Amino acid sequence: MYGILGGGDKKNTETERVRNERKRWALGGGLCALLFVMWLGGAVWRARHPRPAPAPPIAMPKPKPKGYQPEGIVFHHSETPGKVGKLIINASRINEIHKTSHPDWAREFEWKTYYIGYHYVILPNGSVEAGRPELCVGSHAKLHNNWLGICLVGAFSRHDRHKWEPSVPTTEQIDALVKLSVKMIRKYDIPLDHIKRHSDVWQTWCPGERFPYAEVMARIHLELSRPPTP
Repeated sequence: MYGILGGGDKKNTETERVRNERKRWALGGGLCALLFVMWLGGAVWRARHPRPAPAPPIAMPKPKPKGYQPEGIVFHHSETPGKVGKLIINASRINEIHKTSHPDWAREFEWKTYYIGYHYVILPNGSVEAGRPELCVGSHAKLHNNWLGICLVGAFSRHDRHKWEPSVPTTEQIDALVKLSVKMIRKYDIPLDHIKRHSDVWQTWCPGERFPYAEVMARIHLELSRPPTP
């Protein structure tokens, strides 16, 4: 009798195990089916309700490069002829000259390297060309490189042994210089006593005795007395 009872218990235990195993499989299958139905329902809903296109990224303003506030203006001459043969001496050519003669003047600004020491160059015909940017510290006058450097192409000193032309600033150069100076004075609120010749701030002949400084300053005063033109 003991053996019969023991065999029955073993059979009942095996049957219970099989039943439980089937329940687990049934539960797992039902859960998978439920997840599939949920996924399918979500896919159908997304197809009927497409997600709106993402908004374009907001363009953030580029940080302004660190520079300085120009405190004054220094007048220069290039101490060169207006042209050599057919080669015109302009801002680009002066940049190349300074790259060779004064490589230590190089300054990087907005990912570009400038060798020209001046901020503006005025050609004999009155054309104004940009040198290095206004907010880039200059390399044109020791102790005054935080002033704007404006260079007129020519050799205006009596000490010029080469007798280069133009030997005096042209009318077009003076007109352009006055106009540019007034523009910079108003733009940066530069006081008039901060408008100097290179020779006023350093031991040099630049921009030469034939540069009409008094006339230029008188015309700047006159232009500043008038309302700015739009």
